[in-house]
Amino acid sequence: MNAMGITDSSAFRFYLTEQLRPVETGRLTIGLTVSAVELVIPPKQQRFTNYAYCPGKCTSRMTEPINVFTGLLHTHLLGVAMRVRVIRNGEEIKSDMRDDHYDFNYQTPTFLSKPLVIMPGDDIIVECTYGSMDRDTMSYGGFGSDNEMCLAFMEYYPKRNLSSEDCMSFVDPEGLLEVLGLKKEEINIGPQ
Repeated sequence: MNAMGITDSSAFRFYLTEQLRPVETGRLTIGLTVSAVELVIPPKQQRFTNYAYCPGKCTSRMTEPINVFTGLLHTHLLGVAMRVRVIRNGEEIKSDMRDDHYDFNYQTPTFLSKPLVIMPGDDIIVECTYGSMDRDTMSYGGFGSDNEMCLAFMEYYPKRNLSSEDCMSFVDPEGLLEVLGLKKEEINIGPQ
């Protein structure tokens, strides 16, 4: 392909087989719901961290441990660091699912040399750190690259047969108004 003098020769190669693999993989997504209400980053911050939380109450629905073998940590232009933390019985277990020098322009999967085992009942925290020194106004969550996200897409085995493979954090809009000292009538927070 050639557009405006740029040549791209990247491609995908798919292999098909009639012989199914003995273990099927799945994808677990943990993070903040993509919304301007869920993610707000103040301007002129060297480092500002948001947390998404998947409580043990949710992971307790798993019938067996899962083994995370790779994943993609995802924010947008303000992202400077990300990590996945796993808390088991009140203690943090070691996780190599992290990127201490995140760069939106060089997103790449994190391949783990040893699977990160997540047990039923574990708490999972996705920690997203942003740098907003170049911004003069608040930055909000959204789908555009000038907006922000905080998501961890983790590939694991064996696949669970659940209707949802997501564990997303969200902010109660009325609680946010209370923290900001606003009344519901002063702002449109959508249907309740």
